[in-house]
Amino acid sequence: MKEQTALQFTDVSFTYSGKSPAIVEKLNFNVKDGEFVSIIGPSGSGKTTLFRLITGLENPTAGDVIINGSASSCRLGSVGYMPQQDLLLPWRTVLENVTLPLEMEASKQMVSKVELYDLLQEFGLKGIEHSYPAQLSGGMKQRVSFLRTIITGSNILLLDEPFSALDAITRLTMQEWLLEKWEKMRKTILFITHDVDEALFLSDRIFVINGTPIEKFTEVTVSLSRPRKIRDLARQEIVNIKEQLIDQLRMKVHHG
Repeated sequence: MKEQTALQFTDVSFTYSGKSPAIVEKLNFNVKDGEFVSIIGPSGSGKTTLFRLITGLENPTAGDVIINGSASSCRLGSVGYMPQQDLLLPWRTVLENVTLPLEMEASKQMVSKVELYDLLQEFGLKGIEHSYPAQLSGGMKQRVSFLRTIITGSNILLLDEPFSALDAITRLTMQEWLLEKWEKMRKTILFITHDVDEALFLSDRIFVINGTPIEKFTEVTVSLSRPRKIRDLARQEIVNIKEQLIDQLRMKVHHG
């Protein structure tokens, strides 16, 4: 059975204005349905711009962004997006924050109350659904934010450094939790991170940005079976990949 392509860039170029240098130049790549792909690169290399192009907040200067086989200039709402900051509304409860996408997009199929409470249970949020964000830990806020992203109904989720503000132990716990949820739901995930260990632990493939403008990625396949444990990162073949990734990133910083 042929694997479906969830996301594809075809000769995509982008510049923020006619006078600015190109951020993306004739970029081609694809992500399979159900795949977990991380994007790493130095700060300012254009990672967030790629997400803005996928979500439809920006449109290519040339080329096509293809979502589930369809190229459209109106992509807003076609993918789920989770930013670095949780952006929970402080005056709304957990339940009210989670259901926000349903209020904003009336045309989407409504999640039933039974389904919603099952999801709250699945995400470890049952019993705190009437709490406010100020009452939650950082990890719990990210669970709420991720569930809100899931509620959009899209099979493609964009996660922009969602765990970067968390302490080391909470971050590791959230990485393991995210993998558990992804393996059950099999959504397509694109994940921006600066953390090489995080990218290796989570991903099927890693795209390394080779500089600006982004013309192609250095692509790394992570040869770890699933399910994974954090100790798998100590395997020699993974240590070797990590060293190669770090060397590539250092070159980008020094020569970019």
